Amino acid sequence: METLSAGGGSYTTSWQTNDNGGGISIKLSTSESQADVLQFEYTQSGDTIFWDMSSINLSSDSDFVKYGFSVVPSSGGSNCPTVTCAAGNSNCQEAYQQPDDNHATHGCPIDTTFTLTLGTGSS
Repeated sequence: METLSAGGGSYTTSWQTNDNGGGISIKLSTSESQADVLQFEYTQSGDTIFWDMSSINLSSDSDFVKYGFSVVPSSGGSNCPTVTCAAGNSNCQEAYQQPDDNHATHGCPIDTTFTLTLGTGSS
């Protein structure tokens, strides 16, 4: 578990692979209980990184919903878009809301870096 300071903390990691062949999920929570989590999920496949944001385990009154979040990839293009869930949007269609929301998965070149920003504005 990593704990970030409010108002400017940061976390950096290299792409990881899962021994069982599945993807990786970086879970973000505002409490140690991890009762409410926002997830950055990814899977490496050859020279592509497939990724998404998941709000499946996030309640509508979460601080992540209240203040919003965005992910900006260093590579652009139609398959590698910026994802933004505005402050107050508890049903953001750019993030998984249900397990079958495949439209929320994107593929980017493996050398892409991502900047996830929590708190795009208050509701």
